[in-house]
Amino acid sequence: MKKKLFLLTVLGLFFTGCEKALEYDDISTITVASQKLEGLIFSCGINIKDKVYAIKKNEITTWSSFGHSINGFDYQEGNEYVIRIGTKNHYDPSMGDPSWDEYHLIEVISQTPKDSDGLPENFIPSWWEEKK
Repeated sequence: MKKKLFLLTVLGLFFTGCEKALEYDDISTITVASQKLEGLIFSCGINIKDKVYAIKKNEITTWSSFGHSINGFDYQEGNEYVIRIGTKNHYDPSMGDPSWDEYHLIEVISQTPKDSDGLPENFIPSWWEEKK
């Protein structure tokens, strides 16, 4: 009887662990550049100038701006990362669809000390005017 109870407990933990991997609405592999760059973050209806991640998503070869936090990601400047992240979409009917996204680190595939190649000077669009 104790063996059956132990087996059921282990199987329950196993399936609970598998369920966590399925809770994301999207899973992506991204390369994160060795330094953050100036960019714009859109929040609460306004653009805010701040440092953002420079990323390459999946097989895309040009850097793009990523102004979100990644839960569980311990970024250290001077390292280029290849990571897998999970995206969880949240919906609030008053805000639209999707209302906001959360990003979670699933796995660090590689962490390489280096200066990333081909980074732009910044991610500030030409239309941006900073208000004084």
